[in-house]
Amino acid sequence: MSAIPAAAVTGNLPGGTSIAVTVTGPAEDTVIPQGPATVTGTASVGTGAAVKDTGLTYVLDVSGSTASGCASTTVLGCEIAAAKALDNDAAAPNTVIGSVGAAVFGTGGAAADVRPAAGDQPLTTPTADDNGNGARDINEVLDSAVIGGVGKFTPKSFQSGTDYVAGINAAKTVTDAQTENRKIVVFLSDGIAGGDVRPPLSSVPASVTYYTFAVGAGASCAGTSYPSSLQAIADLTGGTCTAVPDPANLPNVLPGVIDSQLSALTLSVDGGGATPVTNVNPGLPRTGPASVTYSVATGALAPGRHELCVTAHGTDGGGPGTVADCTHVIVNAPPVVSAGGPYAGQEGTAISLAGTVTDPDGPAGTRHWSVAPGPGVDAGATCSFGDAAALSTTVTCDDDGVWTLTLTADDGVNPPVSRTANLTVSNVAPHVSVTAPATDAVFNHGAAVAVTAPFTDVGKHDTHTCTVDYADGSPLVTGSVSETPGSGTCTASHAYTISGTYNVLVRVTDDDGGAATAIVRIIVNDPPVVVAGGPYAGQEGTAVSLAGSVSDPDGPSLATHWSATPQSGVDSGTSCAFGDPAALSTTMTCDDDGVWTLTLSADDSLHPAVLKTTTLTLTNVAPHVSISSPPDGQLVLRGASIGVTAPFTDIGRHDTHTCTVDFGDGTPVATGAVAETPGSGTCTASHAFTGVGAHNVLVTVTDDDGGAATAVVKIVSYVRAEAWSISASGLINVSKTPLAGCPPNSDHTTASLNVLGLASVQALHADCTLDAATGRTDAGALVSGASLLGGVISLKDIQTSCVADETGLHGSSRVGTLNGQTIGTGPVTIGIPGVATVHLNETVTGPNGQLAQYAVRVVTLLGQEIVLSGCRMGF
Repeated sequence: MSAIPAAAVTGNLPGGTSIAVTVTGPAEDTVIPQGPATVTGTASVGTGAAVKDTGLTYVLDVSGSTASGCASTTVLGCEIAAAKALDNDAAAPNTVIGSVGAAVFGTGGAAADVRPAAGDQPLTTPTADDNGNGARDINEVLDSAVIGGVGKFTPKSFQSGTDYVAGINAAKTVTDAQTENRKIVVFLSDGIAGGDVRPPLSSVPASVTYYTFAVGAGASCAGTSYPSSLQAIADLTGGTCTAVPDPANLPNVLPGVIDSQLSALTLSVDGGGATPVTNVNPGLPRTGPASVTYSVATGALAPGRHELCVTAHGTDGGGPGTVADCTHVIVNAPPVVSAGGPYAGQEGTAISLAGTVTDPDGPAGTRHWSVAPGPGVDAGATCSFGDAAALSTTVTCDDDGVWTLTLTADDGVNPPVSRTANLTVSNVAPHVSVTAPATDAVFNHGAAVAVTAPFTDVGKHDTHTCTVDYADGSPLVTGSVSETPGSGTCTASHAYTISGTYNVLVRVTDDDGGAATAIVRIIVNDPPVVVAGGPYAGQEGTAVSLAGSVSDPDGPSLATHWSATPQSGVDSGTSCAFGDPAALSTTMTCDDDGVWTLTLSADDSLHPAVLKTTTLTLTNVAPHVSISSPPDGQLVLRGASIGVTAPFTDIGRHDTHTCTVDFGDGTPVATGAVAETPGSGTCTASHAFTGVGAHNVLVTVTDDDGGAATAVVKIVSYVRAEAWSISASGLINVSKTPLAGCPPNSDHTTASLNVLGLASVQALHADCTLDAATGRTDAGALVSGASLLGGVISLKDIQTSCVADETGLHGSSRVGTLNGQTIGTGPVTIGIPGVATVHLNETVTGPNGQLAQYAVRVVTLLGQEIVLSGCRMGF
């Protein structure tokens, strides 16, 4: 929080001039330490608001003698310049002057008209410019003074002799008109008058003071007689008379009539005697308006509350005056401190401290412990406190020796108070452990046994040495020490020549004689010698013989073990099994080909297991495949889809497989679908034969290592067929008679068939045969003779044949004679006028490769159809 600025104590001198003093420091009721207090502040005069309760009248001597020279002008000119200089001060912002007027005198005298308005007006203000011409009215009046009178604003004139009484009476006209409680008359003259001034002055009230000035070398305050002197005028009105031998100095002298002055500053304590304040800037006295700063120190102050007052002394035209400002301070007594002790303890261990601080008048302040090393303390050693601000606390030092403890109390007011006590800290031995070798670590004969023993020491600045006893009768080994403050490591090395168990002893000693030891047990023993044999080779899925060897003369026990790791060309997930993994001579079986790394390990329970490796190369074994469906010799109708299923096995359980199927009919080899699990699977494919015949279907299964196996099954494709001797449709329907179809094979004969009005047929025969081995189908029909349509058409020796084999479907037929005309095997169509059309040896094929063969097909004009010896295939 910022301090509240000090406020000035202000007042006014008897003449109304402002005077002020401020104590800026210390602030009210500031708590200070015991001893002197420094008081600072400011003082001023004439800078504040004045009491405008003083009237001012200028009285000029305008007798003939004032025409004498004065510098570059006359004595009257110097009087005018001096009066104007005084008016400048009267016009200042903080002046005490209220109204001003002017009078002139010679043999006679008159009050001047000081305002431009109509009428004779004796009063104006120092700054008035009623006519607005830029010149003060009073200055215009003063500038208009001449020998024997004044020109403005109403001219006045008289004889140019010298009569003080006339000047007094003229001044009374002005002062009687002024209403201020205090009135100053400035009376200037360069001559000597003979009249008694006492009578006119007897009626001048006490509030009017004349300040007279004897101007020039020929003038004097005393005159020729006191009753008629300038001195008498001053004395009778409480003023002063000042001689100004050089009239040119008059403008510098006259303003002093209303000047104020800061003359002195004094300090008092608790109402005691005043002490001058000498450290003032700028120095005193100072003519107002003026401001100064000051600083002054009191004597030593006892605890308690004190009043400090600074008084400003000043004067103005009304006389001397003072103003004072005070502040209060509270002097605080310092705390009383005891550090306790002396204290003692061990390095690295907290030691209790108990100090005391009393300070009845407060404030609470702070407490703080500190420590400094003394005799026997290593360079760089330090101490730390549990709570350095607590009176009852602990201190922990990282080295032995004598330390100086200091307890300091600071109440925030007085200088800190400190007291000391001795602290004696004794040595603590270091602590050591062995991190290497580990307990029961095993070493070979002749191998270096390196000991690493880290140690700590609460004496962080101790230095250390170490030795190692390897317990085999050899001399002690001086270890190498590497350390930082408070910790380090001892290292040493030794080689054993005899097997056995040894307790290795490490000793670490600090520079104060404190020592510590640590022991680690080790074993000296050589590891086993291992030979894995090989390299080995074999087939996947087949046991491969292994033969390793191990020797270990110094025991104490031995465990061996085989393991295998895939190296290259081995499928993911493949595994191997050992006949006995603990036996040196054993077997190993793997379920995939590739190169394996075999490891034979031997563990004597002391050393890390000894490992030796060799390689095992396993070659691939082709899979085995068979065809489970269809069975060998399966008949399948031409154009019907048939599926092939071929299960397979593979001792390479992690092989993957592909398969193809060659259906043996000249079509492209088909890629089969494979469904498999480790070690087995099934290949499937389907196909529709477009021809007729026996086909050797070949299934090939190939593993991912290129091994392949095949299986074959014969499938016979065929077409259905039928043959008949006679059939009719239309007005009269006759079913196919006799009808032979295959498969299965059939053979039928009918001696004759008579259909009234339609046909008379003799010796009818039909047969149909399928060769299951080749797929060949033969269908045929015979008619020895036929009379159709009541004997209109007569036919002899009619036969037809349909054959299906690997070359395709074929049909042929033969007619001996038609109505006695020889026909043969060629196709021909013969019309019977008015009756029918006869088609002979007619072959008909269907859109899907069907075949029909008709030896005779008769179509009557009425739409009746008769077929003799017909066959068809592929329907």
